[in-house]
Amino acid sequence: MHAEEARGVTRFDAGVEETPDFRIEAANVNGITVLSLVGALDMVTAPELSKAIEAAQYQRPSGLIIDMSQVDFLSSSGMSALVAAQQEFGDEVRFCVVADGPATSRPMRLIGLDEQLALFATLDDALADIGAADR
Repeated sequence: MHAEEARGVTRFDAGVEETPDFRIEAANVNGITVLSLVGALDMVTAPELSKAIEAAQYQRPSGLIIDMSQVDFLSSSGMSALVAAQQEFGDEVRFCVVADGPATSRPMRLIGLDEQLALFATLDDALADIGAADR
């Protein structure tokens, strides 16, 4: 058994195409799906996020976390994909976004998305919030 599996972490294929400028790493952490984005989330890559979110639905997670701690650019298309994902999952699945820094949380706060999306500074904070909500 691998160390990640022992901690309840299993990786899965999100069905997205990796490019030199953008990739999505998908994992299931004790029933919570975590999509970790790396690179720029813009009008070119936002459809890939939507595909990964669709693949995540097949995991039937208790929660979905979009970890943008390694995103270096966030466009309005990326923000729209996040809002659409939250609406798609509705109240059935707890939806959180990890965003901390000028490239991610700042633009979302400026347009008020922090009042619409559950934003967290770290992945651990988001995992703890979903875990507490499941109890």
